[in-house]
Amino acid sequence: MNRTELLPPLLAASLILCAGAACGQDTLDEPGQTQDTQEQIAQEALVPQQDTAEVVSVAEPSTYDDFTVKAYTLSIFGGYFSGATFFSLPPVQDRTFVEAGSNDVMGYNGDWLILDPNIYDAPTKEIQSGTGWGAQVGIYLSDSFHLDLALSFASAVATTDMLNLNPNDPDNPFIERIDEDTGVSVITGGAALVYDARSFRLGGIYPFVGFGLGGIINSFTDLEDKTGLYFRGLGGLKYDVSRKLIVFAQANLTTFSYPTEELNYTTQVTYFDLYLGLALFIDTIPPEVRAAHELESGG
Repeated sequence: MNRTELLPPLLAASLILCAGAACGQDTLDEPGQTQDTQEQIAQEALVPQQDTAEVVSVAEPSTYDDFTVKAYTLSIFGGYFSGATFFSLPPVQDRTFVEAGSNDVMGYNGDWLILDPNIYDAPTKEIQSGTGWGAQVGIYLSDSFHLDLALSFASAVATTDMLNLNPNDPDNPFIERIDEDTGVSVITGGAALVYDARSFRLGGIYPFVGFGLGGIINSFTDLEDKTGLYFRGLGGLKYDVSRKLIVFAQANLTTFSYPTEELNYTTQVTYFDLYLGLALFIDTIPPEVRAAHELESGG
């Protein structure tokens, strides 16, 4: 065969091979991209994008209202205890009917006193005045209102006096001391809500008033204790020596029901106390918060 006759088939085969190569090239990556680059892009797509903006929480500064208890006070006090009359019968008149045993009087040793009714009359029993002292914790719920938890103790003498009709000189009867107990103590414990009227300050001194409830124990040497619940009204004056030290004078009226051995009912008794005291002020508010509050309130 002539060589010129083989040329057309060879050219046709070359064209077919070139076309196949061109088609294969179209299935490869776009120009400039390699397989490694594609894998890197795929991995980055799987990783969640992180927010580059950081969230910063700023704590708000504390204020006066954030503190439930504003301060505490620790106080000690002492002074005068009045005592009170807890049993008293009027003189028997000429036409008075006296039931047997109705005017008997019990001694402080627990035995009934044996007395001549023709000589002795109108018995009176009382707890004499004495001295008292105590301590209390104050819990300030605001600048002015505070709850005081107090415990006090007073020592005194209980006496029984009677009218001596003095048969030798009937025109000049006199009061005679019949019996006494020198080991009497009065213990009280309770709570009081108190208001400091700081807006009425004069020369650094300001008043306070309050009321309270609690329990009382009247303890004798031989007789059983006389206990009960009391109601108390109180008031006084305060002076701030410094931010941490307070002096005060306080008066208390304490009233309660007192059971007696002689009568089948209770009588109402009221004690009066007059105390001088010293209190330590413990602030729970940070200094900068306290200063800002005082500036805002004008205190």
